[in-house]
Amino acid sequence: MIVATVHPWHLVNCINTEYTSQAHTWEEVLTDTGSSDGVVPLGVLGAWWTSKPSKLPVTLSTHVSATRLYQLHAQCLSWPGPISAAVYLNLFEPKRPVGGQMNLSDVSLAKLRGSIRAVEDLAKEMEASGDDACQLDVMLVFEIFTDKKGALLYPFNILRNFARLQARTQTMGLLDIDMLAGPGLAQSLKGVAGKALVDQLANTKKVMVIPAFQTTKHANQTAKAAILADTLASMDKQDFILAVSANLAEAFDLLRYPPGHNWTLYPTWWTAAEAYTIEPGKGYEPWILADRKQVPWHDVRYRGYGWDKVAHISLLNASRFEFLVHPTAFCIHRNHPHTEASTSFFKTYGSNPSSSPEGLAIRDRNQAIFEYAKGCWDKGDVGTPVLDWASVRCVPKLPWWRDGWKEAAVS
Repeated sequence: MIVATVHPWHLVNCINTEYTSQAHTWEEVLTDTGSSDGVVPLGVLGAWWTSKPSKLPVTLSTHVSATRLYQLHAQCLSWPGPISAAVYLNLFEPKRPVGGQMNLSDVSLAKLRGSIRAVEDLAKEMEASGDDACQLDVMLVFEIFTDKKGALLYPFNILRNFARLQARTQTMGLLDIDMLAGPGLAQSLKGVAGKALVDQLANTKKVMVIPAFQTTKHANQTAKAAILADTLASMDKQDFILAVSANLAEAFDLLRYPPGHNWTLYPTWWTAAEAYTIEPGKGYEPWILADRKQVPWHDVRYRGYGWDKVAHISLLNASRFEFLVHPTAFCIHRNHPHTEASTSFFKTYGSNPSSSPEGLAIRDRNQAIFEYAKGCWDKGDVGTPVLDWASVRCVPKLPWWRDGWKEAAVS
């Protein structure tokens, strides 16, 4: 057994060692093929780790834009266990440096300093909160673009990998920031039953699906829908089913994108008392619990909105992972205004490309990456996803990623 004291700067220094300080153009990102040129487009401004002991054996691994910290605040108040979050800040610098370090404009520096203060304040608030709030580990990462169109290229999968790098429990929950976990998940992770659940996933090719729902009432009123989601997220399964019966919530994306979650088999979940096995089909993209070291990493070529989660779940399926569905846990979508990336995507999907050529370019690029990968998987060539070099090189260096590691303290 390796007993080691860890510090957030272990992670910050490792990632920043690989960081190349330069501004990226829209075209460079869109034409990137994931070649091993060593470029890491994101740097870390800082990391703030909780000193509170973990209350649960599962870390929720998530990511969020620096402009949406209110969603991380809500998720933290709804989850009494550890959370590992990567917060993303994009900066606009139209002039590329001739050489050496990037000199940021006054506008970018103000944005950067404001984001640091906001993340620090959130970390302090969660640290001072009671046992019902999360144990928050959060890092603030940034990326520089020469073109404001870069805001559409949100790096979903790089951030997922960075948050995963930071997580230190063996089991993690891959849960996006706009999803709140109901109390059934935390309850199932306590005591002997919790150990049995974690052991069921440990060192195996098994994942456990958390059934996903969304609010139906106040669908066009973001603030009211968010408050309703907060209320629904406090319910046990029995009360939540009554809320669904009262048309307050429904299966996630039931009408817009049925394949995304219908493979969860909601009719089975209503009466399930034990975890049940499912056979995922095309288009499935649930939120899951998984062993931190066993589940494949996310392919970092997916930028902007579309195909990132479908590709990851499809890779798990091609790698012959077994999918179980948690019998009492659920997660509920917390409504929020659309991001620039998702707005651009939905404006163009199936519509006139001229309405937003940038959104269409992102959609087509991501879909092409997915279709090529899926063609390989269908032939039995699973391979490995394309990763950022920081994740590749930091895994063997970070103490908590070594076999037999046990945490002594966070200093």
